[in-house]
Amino acid sequence: FYRDVFGLEPYEVGAEEAWYRIGDQTMALFKKGRIGSGQHYAFTIDPQDVDVFRSRFKKLSLPEEEMVNTDGESLYVVDPDGNKIELYGKR
Repeated sequence: FYRDVFGLEPYEVGAEEAWYRIGDQTMALFKKGRIGSGQHYAFTIDPQDVDVFRSRFKKLSLPEEEMVNTDGESLYVVDPDGNKIELYGKR
């Protein structure tokens, strides 16, 4: 869909995920039912901004999830429509 409709070329594809570059931003798509973080939208952020967003979520009383990987830290939050969003501070 993203290749045929929007002309995006994936730069990394796995059995349960696909990664696309859009300008200097990265979009990651995950298969529904994927083990781990599940289906969600993901955006890369500067690793230094992880704490900024963590504080912002806390001030707004937004429940969050965290995941630390070998190459960065992720914060997850759910929007008012129930969409899970990941902010990935990739080192």
